Amino acid sequence: MVETVCLIITNQESVKIVRIRPENNPGTNRRLVVRKLHGSFNFDLMLNFEGNTAPYLLYAYTRVAGVFRKLGKDFSEVQGQINLEAPHEQELAAKLAQFGEVLNSVGEKGTPHILCTYLYEVAGLFSSFYENCPILTADDEAQKQSRLRLAALAGRTLKQGLELLGLETLERM
Repeated sequence: MVETVCLIITNQESVKIVRIRPENNPGTNRRLVVRKLHGSFNFDLMLNFEGNTAPYLLYAYTRVAGVFRKLGKDFSEVQGQINLEAPHEQELAAKLAQFGEVLNSVGEKGTPHILCTYLYEVAGLFSSFYENCPILTADDEAQKQSRLRLAALAGRTLKQGLELLGLETLERM
């Protein structure tokens, strides 16, 4: 059987080489769908902290974790309701609400690149939210808790998505 794609996934703790082969998986009705890559593999491009790369996605999660590290709390310890007032809050929340639909699509079609694209969009929207909507220095406690809840949801979504792709999240980079 011919190996079609080799991916290198890296973080500070490990380097993995994953070989993907098109084959039927005994005991299931699923078939791994492999798409042909065009062009050449470039380490500098793939390990860049900007753009649609694994390090960029890992950094986005680390940024969320950093907010909670400064606060001295875990994602699950945040109280209050999410109130979406600012456009950046609304855009991030709308994208996060699509997570279940994205996972269903990826599972049905066997197209993990859809999840990668979704996580990239979440990372970009979180970055805009973080830059434009002060979290720890919000105007009042209710707004702070709301933004913390939204950040926690973004963090959990990024973490789950990255783990589904085989990437271990980091608390610091």
